[in-house]
Amino acid sequence: MEAPARVILGDLGEMCRGVQHPVRGLFLRYYLLQVVKDKLPDVGSDVGGDGGSRPDSIDFILANFGEMTKLWVRMQHQGPIQDREKREMERTELKVLVGANLERLSTLEGMTLSLYSSHVLPPLLEQVINCKDGLAQAYLLECISQVRSALIHPSYSRAHAAIPRKSHRIPVALAKVFPIEYHVASLPLLLRHLDWLSPTADVNAILVNLMDKLGAPHGAMYSTHLQVRRGAGQPAGTSRAAAAACVMCEY
Repeated sequence: MEAPARVILGDLGEMCRGVQHPVRGLFLRYYLLQVVKDKLPDVGSDVGGDGGSRPDSIDFILANFGEMTKLWVRMQHQGPIQDREKREMERTELKVLVGANLERLSTLEGMTLSLYSSHVLPPLLEQVINCKDGLAQAYLLECISQVRSALIHPSYSRAHAAIPRKSHRIPVALAKVFPIEYHVASLPLLLRHLDWLSPTADVNAILVNLMDKLGAPHGAMYSTHLQVRRGAGQPAGTSRAAAAACVMCEY
């Protein structure tokens, strides 16, 4: 008798705990995520029903994200003190492996705003707070707040047009995460968690980055929701950054 997919996924995640070396563990869990990406229980998938459900897939990805975050943070404590700068560079290069979990979450067919707000974002923010590392918290919040429609900012394309493609370091996992509607609807929840960040985290930079994401030009995709947030008394040209600022002020 074959075991359900959710049981196999849980066993695979537990087996990966046997590799505690930070770099090897990161690559192993990233490989696991890529191998099972088309085998996760989801709406319309072949492994649904008794094999598992969408919440099982979400739990598996969140657990993998949490373990990869721990391994990534531990990299700063490996080796002698004089190599700390080198280790920080390695962490910066490997952070895309952690962000790949969020990209996979966003591609689940059954992902909705309600599901994101209730079952995805709260545990993500909890893991961000628990890692207690300023660099990691800033990057993970940047991952969470990435806007799906903004693949590469126009200013980046102009500035890097002459650079060979191999040297571009825009992580693919960050280029297409959750729609902007999700971010604005859940903005108060995200802002409340900023109070619990590590003292070494640059909250001002995080807020500026968030405002830039919400204020970037995305055409008319978000115009209807913006009109609701704007209210009847605000001018028609109000940007989403201004709307986000209003929400922050309300907070």
